[in-house]
Amino acid sequence: MECALSCDNLLCDALGRAPSARLVVSLRTGTGKSDRSPPRWRRFAQTEVVERSSNPTYLRTVAFRTGHLGAASPPESSAAIRVTAYDVRERLTATRTMLGQADVYLGELLSSG
Repeated sequence: MECALSCDNLLCDALGRAPSARLVVSLRTGTGKSDRSPPRWRRFAQTEVVERSSNPTYLRTVAFRTGHLGAASPPESSAAIRVTAYDVRERLTATRTMLGQADVYLGELLSSG
């Protein structure tokens, strides 16, 4: 499955400037059912930075394949995905501010068609 990403109505800063947004997609690994495998989020993909837009649409897509989730991961439909939006203030120093995040299960995306 391949996903195209976009945001709608991201908040402007106190001076009324639209954010330069980047999305980071993370997958949750580990089940959390034992002390040996606590759930952890690992970075899976990220988009390019869209400069000064409250409604960015990203050119880079994210593809989810069974091999990406790993043999020790939960079944594909129960894999947890986190999308975090950041306002990138300074590219050189990677200064960024988190705008928000959303968690979803891959099965929910598959069933929404």
